[in-house]
Order: sequence, then C-alpha cells, then structure tokens
Amino acid sequence: PELRLLDSYTAEGLKVKSVTARGKLAYAAAAYGGFFVLDTTGDKLRLLGRCDTPGNATEVALQGDSAFVADRPSGVQIIDIRDSSAPRIVGEYDSVELATGLDIRGDLMAVCNRTLGLELVDIRDALHPRHLGALRLGEAQGVRIVGERAYVGVWHNRKLAVVDIADPCRPRVMGEAALGGFGWGLAVSAVAILVRFAWVYFAAYLPRALSGSLRESEPRLRKREMGIISWCGMRGIVSLAAALALPAVLPGGGAFPH
Repeated sequence: PELRLLDSYTAEGLKVKSVTARGKLAYAAAAYGGFFVLDTTGDKLRLLGRCDTPGNATEVALQGDSAFVADRPSGVQIIDIRDSSAPRIVGEYDSVELATGLDIRGDLMAVCNRTLGLELVDIRDALHPRHLGALRLGEAQGVRIVGERAYVGVWHNRKLAVVDIADPCRPRVMGEAALGGFGWGLAVSAVAILVRFAWVYFAAYLPRALSGSLRESEPRLRKREMGIISWCGMRGIVSLAAALALPAVLPGGGAFPH
C-alpha cells in the first residue's frame, strides 16, 4: 500500500532521537528537548505533555506505567506516564557509564553504555532497578532483545555482538560479526537514497512538463519541499541496507544466529 504523511509535530530546537508507541499515544526521546507524549488519534498529532530530562534523551522504552529513557550522562530516567498530560520523573537508574540506548523485554532492561558495552537490569520494581550483570563489548549504541539473546551494535569497533542473556547475571558473547560501515551496506544505502531522490523529482516535474493545465492549476513545489519529500522514510532504507549487510556466517565459520 502507498504510504502517506498524515501529520508531523515540530518544535524549536526539537531533535527526536527515538519514538515508541502504545495505543493512540506516541512517546519521544528528544535529545536536550527531553521527553514528549503525543496523541496520534485521527490524522493530527497533538502534544499532550512533556518533561525535561537532566541529560540527553536518546532512546525510550515502556514498561507498565513507566517510560525508561536513556539519558546519556544522566543514566536512565524513569518517568511516570499514567497522566499523559503531566509526565514526571520519579526515579533514576545510575548506569555504569553514559546510557546511549536501551531495550526492555518483560522485567529485564538492557542498557548500552558508551564505553563499557552492555548492562542488564532487573526492573520488576520500576522505582528501584537492580543491576544484574554487565559485559564489556566496547562503545555500544543500540540493543534489541529477542528471546534469550541481545543483539548489540558496537559503534566504535564496527561490529554486531550476539549475547546470550539466558542468565542475565552472567551474559556471554555467542558471536560477533564485523560491520565495517562500508561495503554492501553503504552501497545499498547510497543507491536507495539516490533512486528515491531521482524518482521524487521525476514524478513531480514530468506531469507539469506534459500538461499545461496542471502547470496553471497546481503551484510548483519549492526545492526545500522536494528535498523533505525525498528524504522522508530514509530510516527504513538505512535499516534495510544494514540488514542486507549482515553476513551469512560468523568469522569463525559458524552460522549467523537468528
């Protein structure tokens, strides 16, 4: 099906780094702009509430009535979201180092640390998170939990680490895959981006060139509007390129875990 932009929300200086949703509500981590709650009912986005965080809000995940925000120098901020119009910080988890990303599955939270790597935290009591274990991987920036595995993006070392978290007190590396940041991933990204820009400009200008009535009735799009339209959806394209860059086997010859 064709995708179309329904609405967008902007604010001065707002740089959204992560969004998650539940029902008709969207929750955004917006760097130094803090934490936002938006109503997505209908075709319009409406700001319901926000709260400042002391650091740099990088990623957000939900559990129950709480939002957990990776806030870089300020660890993980715990925000009460029961009142969407007035979210408020009710606690903080002092991560081992700068909290650059996180993910939650059940009562387990995985936190990326900028220089350490991966940290695992028990959040059964949301107001009193408890450290379970950690694993030195390098500069971790993103993590996703799937079953009893955590997939960790290690930025500085340009690798994807697959971690066994069946025992969160003793996580261990199952395998690693080098992701040099170039090669097929970059090539696919570049081609996809260029094709998208070319197609958007072609689709906008060709009908006007062929139809005089269209030129008279429809205003011409400005260059910056064309640029915005072309760039929409790039995150999905980059994710596709990253997926295509994953190897079929690990450096040791074993199959890539999935």
